[in-house]
Amino acid sequence: MGNAVDHTDGHCALVTVARYPDRAVIEVTDCGCGYELEPGSELPEVSDSGERGRGIRLMRLLADAVTIARKPSGRGTVVRIVKLLG
Repeated sequence: MGNAVDHTDGHCALVTVARYPDRAVIEVTDCGCGYELEPGSELPEVSDSGERGRGIRLMRLLADAVTIARKPSGRGTVVRIVKLLG
């Protein structure tokens, strides 16, 4: 959610959380310029200060599935994080 706020100046960012018997799903949607990261592609560099570039790595380490894609319509990005339960 922090990145959505940073990249959209705090406008048009939405978080949805859903729990199912076998998983939790978090989706963060924004109306920024749009960003996409294909599975297995190079991750962004960590900044020299260490304050930027760790988010995707952390999501991938802590979750069972992460997708980052441009919204299918309009501008923006959808980040989907799935954590299996049990």
